[in-house]
Amino acid sequence: MFSNPIFNRLALRALYLFAVIFISGVGITTYQNPTQFALFYVTCLATSVIYFWSDKNVVTVLLLMGLFWVIPVTCWYLADDSWTIKLITYLSAAFTCYYARENRSTICLATALFLSGFAEIFWFTTEFTAPAIYWSIHLITVSTLFYKALYLRWPITKALFNKRPSQLILDVKISKILLIDMLLQTLNVVEYLTRHLLLVDIDLIYKLLPIFSQALSCLMVWVIFTHYYEQRKKRLLIA
Repeated sequence: MFSNPIFNRLALRALYLFAVIFISGVGITTYQNPTQFALFYVTCLATSVIYFWSDKNVVTVLLLMGLFWVIPVTCWYLADDSWTIKLITYLSAAFTCYYARENRSTICLATALFLSGFAEIFWFTTEFTAPAIYWSIHLITVSTLFYKALYLRWPITKALFNKRPSQLILDVKISKILLIDMLLQTLNVVEYLTRHLLLVDIDLIYKLLPIFSQALSCLMVWVIFTHYYEQRKKRLLIA
């Protein structure tokens, strides 16, 4: 940037406005086109890792974001409606409930797991073709593990880079997004079971969930940019 502090601050604010418009625009234009959004998401993560490489705390968060994005995408292509996949999904969820039992995020997973497990048994005994509700359980499980990984980010950073870890507001922001996502997925499970077991015609969450999921994914990208923005802002104030 130029040496003029006023110009630099105006330029940074203009960049902030551009980022709002750009990320929102990408989220809207790639809605129902997951391949394009995935390319955008991965590109943002990769460029952010390069930019923040000197800050291993941020890099660790970005690597975790990438890892817990890859897991559900990979499972989506491998999954089917067989009982083997369902059993693996529910056992993984049960293990996650125990492993992350001290985190409040586990409440969502435990609730969804109990209700869906009961429903699966009911559908099996009545020989009813069960809907693929296990996928929601998988998504909540992944988010719960991500939340747990953020809780353990300090030892993870130490193990990966042998650097002294520090607290980041980025951890808190992403954790809040994950909690919202888990809550929405849990409500989706409850609504799903209400519709299929109690025969109540309700599908509000089901219809809105794709929109909310896209918005939360965009919000993930947004918190990365705001971290950059806050860093630049502090440097300008110091200057």
